[in-house]
Amino acid sequence: MHRQHEEAFFVLEGELTFAVGPDLVTVGAGQTAVVPRGQVHQPSNRSDRPVRFVFLSSPPMDEFFAELARLVTRTGGQPPASDLAELGERYDSLFTSRPAGGPVGLGTE
Repeated sequence: MHRQHEEAFFVLEGELTFAVGPDLVTVGAGQTAVVPRGQVHQPSNRSDRPVRFVFLSSPPMDEFFAELARLVTRTGGQPPASDLAELGERYDSLFTSRPAGGPVGLGTE
């Protein structure tokens, strides 16, 4: 969740599923999902096909994702909650939970 950032995801191919609050929303190629600031959300690929999308954030969050990628790589996809909380405090991000049974990932494969 981000208090000051809004996000938009434009799907180029495949399907991207979002847990938005208690709901699941899936968008396919050519569709866009917008996540308003303050909304708990979690994008994921729940299919067996790759998903490619364009991600926009206002204001930009480039450094957050660069640091998150380094943390995920350094910890083999299992960053400690305390490290995620510290990262979130610096970059307007609140990690509410980890995906059930899975590592934290960035979908960069």
